[in-house]
Amino acid sequence: MILRLARDLDVATVAEGVESSAQRDALASLHCHSAQGYLISRPLPVAAARDYIYATVDRAEATSG
Repeated sequence: MILRLARDLDVATVAEGVESSAQRDALASLHCHSAQGYLISRPLPVAAARDYIYATVDRAEATSG
């Protein structure tokens, strides 16, 4: 219901606590495509988080072009 309300209000949502691919897939089937949790990454220090984000962006750009 929260995802439907967010869509109706055109509000971006992020699912928290996603720990399995089954949870990710269930959220995707509900049109929730942003998530955070252990499935994505364990908590990281700031510098490591920055490196992780840059590496993820670089991979996404490499596969889209």
